[in-house]
Amino acid sequence: MQVRKGFEQASAIGGALICNQALGVGSESIDSEIESVAPQDHLKESFLQHRDQWKQTRDYFKTLTAATQ
Repeated sequence: MQVRKGFEQASAIGGALICNQALGVGSESIDSEIESVAPQDHLKESFLQHRDQWKQTRDYFKTLTAATQ
């Protein structure tokens, strides 16, 4: 498994959720300290617009990181 530097925590949590799903472990057994948030239907378009902006910003910082290596 390869984990991009700076994404360790998100990758670990995502990996744990994928493993739990594959093993049939229900979400009710997940630690109550983890909060899942899903966009409400009437806000979906706004979230999609912010996601596009987030992706552009993330790509910009990736280019900065790549330039320093």
